Amino acid sequence: MRPDHVCAGRIVLGVTLGLSLAACGGGTSSPATPAPSERVIVDVPGLGLAEGFAVLETFAANVPGGIRITVDWTLAENDIDIFLTAGQCDFDQFAGGQCQLITFSDSTTAKPERLAVTRSTPGTYTLVIVNNGPGDEQIAYQVVLASAS
Repeated sequence: MRPDHVCAGRIVLGVTLGLSLAACGGGTSSPATPAPSERVIVDVPGLGLAEGFAVLETFAANVPGGIRITVDWTLAENDIDIFLTAGQCDFDQFAGGQCQLITFSDSTTAKPERLAVTRSTPGTYTLVIVNNGPGDEQIAYQVVLASAS
């Protein structure tokens, strides 16, 4: 599955979302293998993402349960941040603060970045992955859906 949209413009999160973003660090790892009651609904093993750009991935969660997202990249000195919004969200809407933000991870030490929503409803969601640099990056990401028991 390929992302819906790699933005062609820069995104300034400090102004748009009022977030303070700093460089990430940590070890290298791959997206986790899901447990038997879970299934991978998005799996992108490698995608180039230039510094200052974002990729948006819209997906459908068709059963109630949980959503787990893992995003990894190559260089620890790059700051990769992730956001999850409800519904379909395009770059202009996201940059304009018009998307319904569910959760985000902008850790200064986590690599990979991870998100977990323990109680999600069926519907459409958009994952936004932002490369704040300082350099271009190769990212891998996975979205796992867990059915409610």
